[in-house]
Amino acid sequence: MKKLIAIMLGFVCLFAVIATAQKGKNPEAFAKEKVAFMTKYIQITPEESSKLIVVYMDYQKEANAVIDDREKLKAVIQDLPKKITAVIGEERYKTYREKAAADPENAKKNKR
Repeated sequence: MKKLIAIMLGFVCLFAVIATAQKGKNPEAFAKEKVAFMTKYIQITPEESSKLIVVYMDYQKEANAVIDDREKLKAVIQDLPKKITAVIGEERYKTYREKAAADPENAKKNKR
């Protein structure tokens, strides 16, 4: 349980960094990149892909709108996993997160 919480906190921080770094980036391009990243670790149907693109586009727009308000940004970031889980289910989201966290390539990117 503690490991799962640590992983989740790590991803929340990662999403915060991504939100800050992605400010001004085309929301659709950002969304497609995120969905493509997810497909490295779990199978996503075309219908789920379309829904996830909308989720990530909305996330990017919301994050950009509140980027200067730390508390609102935190709420937007914390809400994202719930929205993703609503599309792909809790178990597949957990699998995605675990596989992404265990991927040495991601560890290299996060150390930069």
